[in-house]
Amino acid sequence: MAKSSGAKGPRAQFPAYAASRGAALQSAAILAVLALAASAQPALAAGPNDAEPSCTEIHVLVERPNGKLACVTEETAGRLSWRILDAEAPEGAAPTLSDVPYGTHERNVFDFWRADSAGPAPLMIYIHGGGFVSGDKSDVDKDDKGKIKEGLLDRGISVISINYPFLDEARIDGIVENASQIIPYVQDNAEELGIDPGRVGIYGGSGGGGIALHLGLGEYSDQVSVIGHITSQSTYDLLQWFDILGIDPGDVERAPPGLIAAVLQLYHVGTLEEFEEPEIVKLRKAMDMPSFMDADDPPVYIQNYLVHDGIGNKGDVTHHPSHAVFLKEKCDEAGLECVLNLAGTPEDRRVDAASFFDRMLRQES
Repeated sequence: MAKSSGAKGPRAQFPAYAASRGAALQSAAILAVLALAASAQPALAAGPNDAEPSCTEIHVLVERPNGKLACVTEETAGRLSWRILDAEAPEGAAPTLSDVPYGTHERNVFDFWRADSAGPAPLMIYIHGGGFVSGDKSDVDKDDKGKIKEGLLDRGISVISINYPFLDEARIDGIVENASQIIPYVQDNAEELGIDPGRVGIYGGSGGGGIALHLGLGEYSDQVSVIGHITSQSTYDLLQWFDILGIDPGDVERAPPGLIAAVLQLYHVGTLEEFEEPEIVKLRKAMDMPSFMDADDPPVYIQNYLVHDGIGNKGDVTHHPSHAVFLKEKCDEAGLECVLNLAGTPEDRRVDAASFFDRMLRQES
């Protein structure tokens, strides 16, 4: 497969990406930046009080306690218990099967859309985002995600969208392990679902894209044909994020201790010092998805159309385009086929997600 080459790479498509400084950053300073990003107030849409903001694909419309409307991430809405106004079922074709259990947890359920296919169809599994504290399998029909789903069905590719437990019941590795049950499930039930077990891909947005990346590059790499990583995180070893984003922690003041807990929730720890304990060091290594990469892994579709001029809130950290750039660079280092779509990628050079998934699912091994 063709690989990127030459002096021009993903950094050229995203000029705001800052190169790593090379020197190791002190853990406490890095964690201070993490805490600041987590504690910052959510970005709210400007405009008259009675005007309805126009939300981006990673935000939802909410009503704040003062009655004003705002656009925030689903994670923020869940954390602050703000009422989501656009949470009704999105438009889209009704699933062939709904709320099918794939595990023992109450959130281990999926919806299934059967494609019109003469024989066993390829399958793409979608994993929703929401910061591991919110979100739902119905998100597969929202915004651009709905276009991807319809594009897959139009190409004769069936689609599954799953739910999974949140951080109030499991830390990040437990969430990934729980969601992973969908892969052996579809392998064991391929005939009943009318799918080809040898042509299964997995994709997701935000936290769901991180889960998809972990499953596709990790334990199930030999059972996954393609991975989709959309506006997501490059690694869940959090101490790498500020090298990746090119941020100097010395430029940022430490956040109030009471707000740091929101960041520590991913690892289920209560203090900054615990990041350096052996168990958490081991966990960070286990959640560093790019370190799993080799040339035999399934190809990766990477997309992030956001532009950030600075770090103002948690979303600016978790959804920063530099995660996508970093991931593409790691793909190139490993000799793994990956495509990268950024805000700066010319329209005529952007790769359509459904088309890429289709091509990867149908190519001969």
